[in-house]
Amino acid sequence: MVHNTYHRNFGSGIWHHLGKTQYTYTADGLKEKEIRQENHLGELKNTEKFEYLYDMQSRLKERLYYKWIDTLGFVKSKKVEYLYNDQPRYQVEIYTFWDDLNMTWKTSGKRIDYFAEDNSLDSIYDRGVNYAGEEYRRLTTVQFNSDKTILDYTNKEWDNDTNSWFTKTFHRWYFEDYDWQPKEKEPFDVSVFPNPASDYIYFGKGPDPDVEAYIYSASGMLLVSQKLSQTNRIYVGDWPIGVYYYVLVYDHRTSSGSILKL
Repeated sequence: MVHNTYHRNFGSGIWHHLGKTQYTYTADGLKEKEIRQENHLGELKNTEKFEYLYDMQSRLKERLYYKWIDTLGFVKSKKVEYLYNDQPRYQVEIYTFWDDLNMTWKTSGKRIDYFAEDNSLDSIYDRGVNYAGEEYRRLTTVQFNSDKTILDYTNKEWDNDTNSWFTKTFHRWYFEDYDWQPKEKEPFDVSVFPNPASDYIYFGKGPDPDVEAYIYSASGMLLVSQKLSQTNRIYVGDWPIGVYYYVLVYDHRTSSGSILKL
């Protein structure tokens, strides 16, 4: 699966292709690998890679992070290991980094998430070493009242001088009766024909003439930017043969797809 990322310049209204992320999955549907690329002057370049390993219960066991170096390719950089306990329920994340000098993994920190009996998050304990080489400890507590209408969220840090916790931030949220289900908008879709095309492509009118159309080359270069109220056909006869990508924007919604030029 490929995910393309676009950014809209609200001054010009033009969408820019920022980059692409490619995902691969196991036969069981678990994410196995993630490769990220950024658009640099119209050319997609590798930036980072993630690999995911799972235990026999399909729980995440390791997440490995690789950074891209032009002369070396992908090189290992960081790793997170996950440990699980059921009774009481908690989850441990161990953070390590790759030491090139000694050719080994070194631990930089640890985080423990504790869960209540109803599987809601109860507290987070975080301990490690910051970039200055100083040890830190953090404790976050998450507490609802009995009817789930008030949530207290407290962040504490360890004071090495006094050997005690002190509260750094405290937040309290009040919840009223609210339907948390998102309100779905009507589907937004515009037909594109003919596809493949050799001379003109036509965009069927959407729910409003103010649909904005953007067409990009395979390298991410913006070729067309216009409203369908101006015209719903675009001449592609002099474009090179290949695949092009379109993004249609209307009412904060998007519809996208590809066009094959013959």
